[in-house]
Amino acid sequence: MIGSLPIKISHKVYLLGSYELNIYLVRGKKCALIEGGSSTQFPLLLEQLNYLEISPHDIEYLIVLHSHADHIMTFPPLQEMFPWMRIAAFSGSRKVFDDARIVGKLKESDRGIAHSLAEAGLRNSEVYHSPSPHYPMDISLKEGDLIELGDKVKLKVIETPGHAPDSISLYLASDEVLFTSDAIGIFYPPYDIKPDYFYHLGMYEASLERIRDIAAKVLCKGHQGMVIGERMIEDYIQLAFIGVEKFKRYVLGAIDAGRDEDEVCREITDTYHKGILGLFPREGNFNLCRLLIRRTLEHLGIPSYPDNRENQAI
Repeated sequence: MIGSLPIKISHKVYLLGSYELNIYLVRGKKCALIEGGSSTQFPLLLEQLNYLEISPHDIEYLIVLHSHADHIMTFPPLQEMFPWMRIAAFSGSRKVFDDARIVGKLKESDRGIAHSLAEAGLRNSEVYHSPSPHYPMDISLKEGDLIELGDKVKLKVIETPGHAPDSISLYLASDEVLFTSDAIGIFYPPYDIKPDYFYHLGMYEASLERIRDIAAKVLCKGHQGMVIGERMIEDYIQLAFIGVEKFKRYVLGAIDAGRDEDEVCREITDTYHKGILGLFPREGNFNLCRLLIRRTLEHLGIPSYPDNRENQAI
């Protein structure tokens, strides 16, 4: 993806936000914003809407595709400023959003992202947080639901868990555009996609299959913009499957070699702490690498690192 934002993807869809943290606008008689980025993008988002001559009165839906801080944090300040906007998310997200401890961690993570973006010279470090201990959610979504925006613009909900338990995708059939957020992983040019099955590897692979079967013409990601063209998307998803298998082999090789888990996590973090992930706190990336290893071991039916090494010693 090249050029300045916003970018017109189709007659009804625009890419907003930034290359690092994507936000999408879908236009019918009413409008929806899909993905909420970091709260530090809030002023930028308002500027982009103004540039497109989109009135806040035209926006009815703010749609969460999963409950991670880098995808949802412009929505609360938007709703506070424009209370008619309704936040929609997967039904399972409500438990997360009602938990004050988790919401506190989301705000803490948002501050960390803002700091990293500021250090990279991409945004200032100001965040926009409500004093409320809860994250607002007005509409519960589930598999097969339709969000109708008028003018035959309908977004179909598709459950695609694995990256997170509440991950969903949205399909705009009229334009053959599929919004997947982080369900496919993070691209590292030229031919590597880092898998991100932080919740469940089997579900992640099943979600990749679902996404491939839709055969969309445009794939809209949570980071790094979009992939355009059915063949390009097919190749991209195949890279995602290869990335999963590559990571499985890496973990198995590390275990067979008796390597220390922290050492392996540091190596993975060193490999991927650049590009998009370089904008996130290193400690967080390290902890997510550890989680990715443990999800891999669970899927393969292998005991956790300490138990496994004891068994090898015996």
